[in-house]
Formats: sequence, C-alpha cells, structure tokens
Amino acid sequence: MRFRITLPFAVALAFACQQEVTEQATLIEEEPIVDIAAEKALLGQLNASYIEAYNLHDVTATSNLWTEDGIWFPPDGPRVVGREGIVQFMTEFFAGVPEPVIDIRAEEFNISEAGDMATGYGTYTVNGTAGDGTEIAINNQWVAAYRKIDGEWKIAGVMANGGGPTLETE
Repeated sequence: MRFRITLPFAVALAFACQQEVTEQATLIEEEPIVDIAAEKALLGQLNASYIEAYNLHDVTATSNLWTEDGIWFPPDGPRVVGREGIVQFMTEFFAGVPEPVIDIRAEEFNISEAGDMATGYGTYTVNGTAGDGTEIAINNQWVAAYRKIDGEWKIAGVMANGGGPTLETE
C-alpha cells in the first residue's frame, strides 16, 4: 500500500520539478542579453563602411554590405531586388554619374530584443555631376531594415525618398 501512495507522489514531484526547470529555461531563451549600445555602434560602423565604399565607387564592396536577398527602393525608380540587382543598378548609376559623393546621417537605430534584426532612419545627400554636365544634388531621407547574419550586420532593405522635403531634425 505504501508503494502506491509514494509512487504518485514521486511522479507528481518529478513533474513539478521538470515543469519549473522548463519554465526557467524558457525565460532564459526569451531574455537574451543584448548590448544595445554596442549593436548601435556596429550599425554605425556599417553605415560608415557603406559611405566609404560608395564614395570610392566600389560596387563590390558596397553590395557586399547587403543581404543576398536585399531590396532597395531608390528614389523615383523601380525597386532593386537582390545583391546582383544592386550591383547592376550601382554600376549603371556610376556610369551615368561618374563621381557621386554620398553622406548618410543616421538619426536612430532600433535593435530587436533578440539582437538579430534592426531598423534605422535618417537623412542622406548625394552630390555629383552627371556625364552631360548636369549637377546632381539630392538631399532626402531613408529608412532601412538590417539583419545580423553570422554575427555581422547586413542591409536587408532600404527605402530612400526623393523629390520631397528633407527630414526635419531637432
């Protein structure tokens, strides 16, 4: 008789302990420790790398900062899909505007709780001279999505507006 009473008690106790361990493990998985300031700094470095590669007119280095399936919505043009599409678009742009200079200002980066996705927005300028001598001066705003792949931030998508008012900053 004692065996029948003890066995259900032991099973209930084991179940309760397992459930508590599972709940603690779930809490640990749901609450990763992400250094938001460090991740924002890394996104700022990505931004600086993009500016440097673009201003060197290095299509390969610039496009390598994107995910393979990245999507870019350039101002006043059709969307560009994938790294290969970005290479083609930039190659054509640099052929038409041989020495453009870009400056990108990030106003804010927002990091996901898991630290593997982010968004950002800010302003940008592009200045240069087209092949026909026309001066180019773009001053507008952008919004971007980022993904962390193998520990490295990549650009997953950008929408840059054109022809509208610039972003007012405080």
